[in-house]
Amino acid sequence: MLELFIDADGDGNTYYEHEINPINAKVDLFLHRNRNRVDSWLEWDFKHIKSAVYVEGDGKNAGTEDKYWIIEVAVPFEDLYEMPHIPPEDGDMWRMNVYRIERDNPVDKKEVFLAAFSPPYSGHFHATWMFGKVYFKK
Repeated sequence: MLELFIDADGDGNTYYEHEINPINAKVDLFLHRNRNRVDSWLEWDFKHIKSAVYVEGDGKNAGTEDKYWIIEVAVPFEDLYEMPHIPPEDGDMWRMNVYRIERDNPVDKKEVFLAAFSPPYSGHFHATWMFGKVYFKK
């Protein structure tokens, strides 16, 4: 599975999450940090997001030999209503992270592979203060 996190205003309090797996099944969340806890709005969805998945192998069943899989995701600016400017202006900063998670067994959810664009070093992926910074330049 791949998880994409976007904090389009860089405040660390509200952010988007898009999860996608090798069979192109998706989950979208808008999350809000409330002190030390995360409350999510599960009924929120990206309206115009586009994605494509290519799997070299099975991609569905644990224990099968998969060589690799590729995901492409395009998130339109109009889906990110917390952006300070649409399109982003010179110097605008977003906080973002991307996580790659592989679980050995979907029942016990034992994680066997974890990778991140910006490692959280905190024990959970929702450490917004550890998201990488992306600056826009025209």
